[in-house]
Amino acid sequence: MPAPGAPPARCGARARSAGRQCRCSAALLAALLFCLLPAPAVAKVVYTHLLRDDRSIIPIAPDFAFGARGRVEIELSGGAPHPPTPPKDFLYFINCEEGAAVSFRARISEYNLKPDGGRDYLSIGETELDVLYWIMAALFAALSGAWLAVLWRRRECAHRVHHVMAALVVCKTLTLLAQAFMTARVEAVGEPHGWNVLYYMATTARGLLFFTVVILIAPLPPLLQSNPPPLCTRKTLLVVIPLQVCANIALIFIDEESPAMRDWLTWRDLFHLVDIACCCAVLFPIVWQMKQLSEAAEIDGKAARSLAKLRLFRSFYITVVVFIYFTRIVVYLLKNTVDYRYAWTTDLANELAALVFYTWVGVAFRPHRENAYFKLEAEDIELADRA
Repeated sequence: MPAPGAPPARCGARARSAGRQCRCSAALLAALLFCLLPAPAVAKVVYTHLLRDDRSIIPIAPDFAFGARGRVEIELSGGAPHPPTPPKDFLYFINCEEGAAVSFRARISEYNLKPDGGRDYLSIGETELDVLYWIMAALFAALSGAWLAVLWRRRECAHRVHHVMAALVVCKTLTLLAQAFMTARVEAVGEPHGWNVLYYMATTARGLLFFTVVILIAPLPPLLQSNPPPLCTRKTLLVVIPLQVCANIALIFIDEESPAMRDWLTWRDLFHLVDIACCCAVLFPIVWQMKQLSEAAEIDGKAARSLAKLRLFRSFYITVVVFIYFTRIVVYLLKNTVDYRYAWTTDLANELAALVFYTWVGVAFRPHRENAYFKLEAEDIELADRA
């Protein structure tokens, strides 16, 4: 409670300064951030370059689902493979002379013919992505407008985190717009022609904003200041974070490379496994902190207050973890098990999960006079000022 004679407190206290954030908590949340980086889209016109490769079977194009009027065009220099007959899932170059190295450059175009005779470079099951991205972009644009309207009506209660959340939703909308334009471009000519670069930039900005939002509303930093994590937890984070960063950067390069790269499929699956392992390992520090605070609350009144705050945010962290595991594990498994004709449903599940997550966080942490989170933050600041 405020001291007698003190001026009335404003509606909600300002978030704590960045200097009070614990480095361990920042590292933990950074790992969560890199779990959110999606795999980039793949162009349907593939450029392959082999130099003295002695493999007998070489995949030279990514998987592609052909329809009844599917086509493959191959422009080859330095060799003469026999063009395959669609439909096929993968396109291979067969070297019939065992041990003989081959070198060539190839441009492979995979597409399906439309009823009017035009080319559709999107695989069967991906033609719905164009409409899907436009619809999701419209929904997130509406969500952005609604959030900005809430901030305007309750601007006296708005905190820094609320404005960062607004930027996050806007950036998510821009990401979907970039995906929509990129998909339309690939469908028409087979290559994104720069839209993939815009997509990577928007996705990176969205990830940074997500990291900032979680840092600003996270209850762990003040808790970890009085309860520093053990050495095993710090070692876990020091191992998980570099692996997670390297795995996601490597996945971007692998997805941009041709499957003709030696051991391309092996490296792709390996980095996906590393990504999933990092997602699992990053959960242990949070579980450890909950257990430690639960034990300390029984003998320490100050820890009991920290436990009350942790309970308030338990649903938030559970939601974050569920969102990350769903988008990185469940969606990946769905992508590899669903029928190729319904490949677009994996993107639908991913975007719907993002929409539900963003909406839930916005409702739970909207600027409001009786918001329990900001009331606790105000009391923490008052106690710190008295001390």
